[in-house]
Amino acid sequence: MDAIGEKIEGIGLQNEKEKIEFQNAINELTSAEFESLSAYILKIAGCETYWRTPESHDQGLDAFGYLSFLTKPSGEWFAGVPRLILLAQAKHFSTTKVGSKDIREFIGSKELAIHKIYSTIDDRYSDLDIPPFSPVGLLFITTEEVPLTVKRLGVRSGMVILSSDDLHDLLVSNWTKRPKKLTRAWLLKELRKSIKNIPKAN
Repeated sequence: MDAIGEKIEGIGLQNEKEKIEFQNAINELTSAEFESLSAYILKIAGCETYWRTPESHDQGLDAFGYLSFLTKPSGEWFAGVPRLILLAQAKHFSTTKVGSKDIREFIGSKELAIHKIYSTIDDRYSDLDIPPFSPVGLLFITTEEVPLTVKRLGVRSGMVILSSDDLHDLLVSNWTKRPKKLTRAWLLKELRKSIKNIPKAN
């Protein structure tokens, strides 16, 4: 639609082609790169601090970050710190679909992280601190479209689920300098540029 509500021919088709190019670009990312992208999404969400987790033994969490919802000059608080803890899991699928099992496993990983129950000998992660009653938000990020059953589970559980189309809308709108026609090669370059300096959790 233009400014006066008239339909502009070809705009919808152009957007669909762009989303296909974007889908092809994120499919070319490695699983590790896609996990770093999940941390970049936390940055876009407003997290002041955010990390990606190590590629092995990540305990079901691929990224996490902290988002303050109250601020004051001193930065000191008498009691609890007013911040939201965001946890992200990234699933880089190209031939399989996300299932309800993946969502349930992510919820389980969150509960284990709250109680600091990990499968490794050392405590993971020193950068992640989840007090028992702090608000926690979950973001499940995937390269594929999401079945209706999974969407329904996300809605009822309060989990945010981002598909390829969601990622396109979030990321492309944040790139101010872009060519008139977005190609797979250009999108892939921008994606890799976005995740270049994502910090890794300790």
